[in-house]
Amino acid sequence: MVEEVSPIAQVGISEEEDGYLLSIGSRLPIGSSCSRFDGYQINRRFNERIEVTVTHLEVAEENVPCTDDLPAISTEIPLGDGFESGHTYTVSVN
Repeated sequence: MVEEVSPIAQVGISEEEDGYLLSIGSRLPIGSSCSRFDGYQINRRFNERIEVTVTHLEVAEENVPCTDDLPAISTEIPLGDGFESGHTYTVSVN
């Protein structure tokens, strides 16, 4: 299996008791029999910018029969509470 960047369907941010929560909806693009959720990586090179990459694993071989389902994956990432009031922050996904 090879790692691929997942297609993103939706992104949302909510404020929780212990900080902010990033909610991401992604899909497995070639069906559940040939792909699976792999995880996410967070990059905070700059204080005001959060970059998130959501990935999945999929079969590398060609002409493999796969199921037609395209499962939706829901991922919730706690961002914490280290944000200052009055500052603008940017979150980008994939």
